[in-house]
Amino acid sequence: MPGMGGEQTTQALRAMSPRLPVLLVSGHAQDDVLSRVDAGGPTAFLAKPFTREAFERKLRELLD
Repeated sequence: MPGMGGEQTTQALRAMSPRLPVLLVSGHAQDDVLSRVDAGGPTAFLAKPFTREAFERKLRELLD
């Protein structure tokens, strides 16, 4: 979303739907990213760079 980072986007979406699954994608360390995000709902992390297969696998894990 223009003007919003992942943290702000997650907060806005979770305000509307607290259990919304969120897949965070970043080039930063997982612990650094997840510590700044409201993990009130299902949350997964995928580090860049990643393959399409890794993305599909992580998304499936999050949705299952």
